[in-house]
Amino acid sequence: MEMFKKGDKFIHFTKYGGINKGEVQGLHSTTVWDFDNLCRYESISIFTTEGVRLNLDGTDGRIYKIDSEMVKDQARQFEKMMKKASDKKNRPSKETIHHLDEDKKT
Repeated sequence: MEMFKKGDKFIHFTKYGGINKGEVQGLHSTTVWDFDNLCRYESISIFTTEGVRLNLDGTDGRIYKIDSEMVKDQARQFEKMMKKASDKKNRPSKETIHHLDEDKKT
């Protein structure tokens, strides 16, 4: 998994159902000493260009790095293509897989 870096675009699905897009301004790392689980770990968060700090541990919702963006026409064409492929996959085949002839005695 590639970590976020400055300038990366992200999409944020809030725990309240909202969806935000943004750009990473910087990263922040905090060392957490967990005495109950007897370990030390790094807690990573990002600062957005809007000045918001988002924790990547899930407490602020789900945050994903955007690989690429589409225009509406591209999205509609891709959606149609995926629906067509899905419909073909779920269509029953005309081929007989098993043939059972109950009238035939062995």
